Amino acid sequence: MPSPNVAEDHQTKNALALVDKNAARLVRDAEAVETLLPEVFKVLENEALQFSLGENIRHLGKPQAASLIAATVLELAADAPKPHKPKK
Repeated sequence: MPSPNVAEDHQTKNALALVDKNAARLVRDAEAVETLLPEVFKVLENEALQFSLGENIRHLGKPQAASLIAATVLELAADAPKPHKPKK
């Protein structure tokens, strides 16, 4: 359930990217009171849907993302100019 109150509604865009891949269900904030619980129960009561959502989101995952980001940051930091240390 993305918040519509963030810059450029990026949470909805991110959610729709998952919905388009059949890896998530979308409940819009404005519709949450009426549709959130029915949508939750629809998923809970449908094992095939649970499996399908799980498989589809799994294929989108990047399990090594944190390590790759950290390695890139360290590489960039190693190449960055060193700050000048004043003499005492």
